[in-house]
Amino acid sequence: PAEKKQAFDQDAAKFLAPFPDIVLVQVEFDTNVQDYTRDLARHWQTINPAEMQNLSFLNTPGGGRISPLRFTPLKGAGGGFTLAFPRRVDGKPVLESQGQSLTVEFPHPKIGQIPEGRVVAEFKAPKMTVEGQILH
Repeated sequence: PAEKKQAFDQDAAKFLAPFPDIVLVQVEFDTNVQDYTRDLARHWQTINPAEMQNLSFLNTPGGGRISPLRFTPLKGAGGGFTLAFPRRVDGKPVLESQGQSLTVEFPHPKIGQIPEGRVVAEFKAPKMTVEGQILH
């Protein structure tokens, strides 16, 4: 019904308002190997944020690589971090059409028997739309 849609839109606007100029990516991890969980948490809690700005990227459809504006480790029992990227570069949105996708790329450390490497996650435009429109 129209009144429920309006209430939902108002609630969504409140949630989205604090993020007008950023693409926020939250990375969380979990493992069934307790030592790995502890080592990963220690790594992400102690890494230099400036280092992550040089090693993490938002890769755009046109081949651009955008460094994060900030890196923030998650607090508490959970493990992970957030990366905040600009939503626009040179006045243009980083994602413009439904057929495009973005990838987020960041390093992962050597933990136990797992060698260091890179994590790349893809985000497709159709999954980031409201009523068929990409939010710019």
